[in-house]
Amino acid sequence: MRKFRDEYIRRLPEGAMLIEDYYRTAPVIVERIKSQNDSHEVFQKLLTTLREAVRLIETGCYSEALALCEREFKSLKQRYGCE
Repeated sequence: MRKFRDEYIRRLPEGAMLIEDYYRTAPVIVERIKSQNDSHEVFQKLLTTLREAVRLIETGCYSEALALCEREFKSLKQRYGCE
């Protein structure tokens, strides 16, 4: 995932902004998930999504992997009030 971040996302015109938003917001989302009764299920779903993103990256489908990650991140931001 680091290679994907550093060699693909960072080189996109909006890449630096995407990375900054992730590092600022993701810790807040994780803490909010941990405080929920369904945290195990949420983390399991997230793990499934991340595995799919890794599979896409490994097959060279970078734009599809980014789209998947962006959709998931947007959904989590909305669900946990981090917009």
